[in-house]
Formats: sequence, structure tokens, C-alpha cells
Amino acid sequence: MRCYYLLGITGVGKSTLLAGLSDSGLAVRAVTEWPDPMPEEIAWSPDAFDARQQERIQDWIFTQVAKKNRQLAELVSGSIAVEFEGGVSRAVIVDRSPLDTFAFYPRELWPLRARQTLGYLQPGERFVAGELLLLKGDPTAVCARMHRDRHYDVETLAAQQRRFLDVAHELGSRRGNDAGIHIINAAVDRAAVLEHVASLLTTDSYHPVDIHACITTIAAP
Repeated sequence: MRCYYLLGITGVGKSTLLAGLSDSGLAVRAVTEWPDPMPEEIAWSPDAFDARQQERIQDWIFTQVAKKNRQLAELVSGSIAVEFEGGVSRAVIVDRSPLDTFAFYPRELWPLRARQTLGYLQPGERFVAGELLLLKGDPTAVCARMHRDRHYDVETLAAQQRRFLDVAHELGSRRGNDAGIHIINAAVDRAAVLEHVASLLTTDSYHPVDIHACITTIAAP
């Protein structure tokens, strides 16, 4: 089964897109952001916490990332059959990826975050490879939609998006090509975004990114 990771800043429309795909009737299984219920503070900006609080939150996040990867590995390998009306799913689309941690911290912390991410895997485990679907939005418009969330502002979201783009470019540079890395304009009509992503999920072309190898390379001193 193919695997697609959905990336993008907080509030850019990932959940809305997943709901649209579910309603579209495509034989695609959606995997939500976290396997377990999310504590409220996880949605806040890391800048809102002191070092001890950030450590506790990071432990929860890394534990969830590793747990979700185990569930995803079973889905992709076919250990769990995902049936739909009229057939069996040909793809799984995942809300957020193991690479997301790099978008929330400056580049100088990437090696540390990479080592922490890998450290929560069990011996012999690898992160599931897949194509990346990065939703690129308008931070100002996104912030306006999130006006009730005082934990984010335009500057914070803009910096987060720049780091997401940096991650995508970093992966393409390390691999020598950007096959399987899609940057999607999410600042357009939502129906257009849905149509674009649906076309990617149903094309014959598929170039999964070896996420585990990429994180391992970033972790190297």
C-alpha cells in the first residue's frame, strides 16, 4: 500500500483536506495526527513553555510519533486489511510526519531533534517511507482563521512555514532530486486543493522518500 504524508503549518487545512478525501469516496485510508487523545497544550507554540514543560511535551510527541509509525507499518505492509465499499484501499494518507519536528525548531537544533526522534523507535524499526504532500498556505490568512488561538501569530506561522520549506529542500538536496516531494498551494479554493491531492493519490507515479535515512543523515554530527 502506498503511503503519503501530509505536512504544513498549524491551521493550514490538513484536517479539512482529510475530511474532504474521506467524503470523496476515494479508496484512501486516513491516519490522524496522534494515536492517543492530544493534550490541549500540544497545539500551543513551543515558545509558550519553559524548558521543563517543553521536555515533557516533546516526550509525549516522540512517543506518539513512534507509536503511529508502528501502526502505519502494519497498514502499509498489508498486515491490516483496510476495506472500502467496492474494494480495498490502495493508499494511506497520514496527518503529519516524523519530519514535522524540524519545522518547529531552528536549524541548529535539527541534529538533536533527529537523534531524539530516532531514539524512540524500538530496535530494528524504521520510519515508513512515503511521498510528502506539503501544504503551503498564507500565514496571514491562516492566522486570521485562528484568531481565537492566542498562541500563534503571523510571524510564528511564517517562520514555521519557512522551516517546512527548508525541510523539503533539504531532503531534495540530500537525495539529489525532489521526486515524491510535492509543495501544494493551499492558499487557493479548498476544492482545488482537494482535486490536486486526489490526482496525486491516483496517479501511477509513486516515488516514496526514505524518511528514516533522511532523519539518520540529519542526526549525524
